[in-house]
Amino acid sequence: MLDREAVRFLISEWADGCTVYDRRYGDTHALNHLTAAVFRLALAAPGSCRATIAAQLAEEFSALNSPEWISTIDLALEQLVNSRLIQGQS
Repeated sequence: MLDREAVRFLISEWADGCTVYDRRYGDTHALNHLTAAVFRLALAAPGSCRATIAAQLAEEFSALNSPEWISTIDLALEQLVNSRLIQGQS
C-alpha cells in the first residue's frame, strides 16, 4: 500500500468486512467482506484490471472465475469508485 494511502485511510477490520474512515473527505464507509477484499487489492496494486482482481479473489471466495463473478467484482469496484475510495480506470 502506498504510504500516502496508508495515511489517508483508517481501516478497522471486522468479521464480516471493515469500516474505512477517509481522512481526505471525512467520510466513513462500511464495506462487506468482498468489497473490503477488492479495496485491499486495489490499494496494493493500483491500476489492476477487474479480471486480475476477480481471478485473485475467486479462490479466496471459492467462486468460479465466470462472467457472473466478474460482474460481482465490477459492482464492488463501482461502489468503491462512487464512494471516492479508489479512482476509476480511464
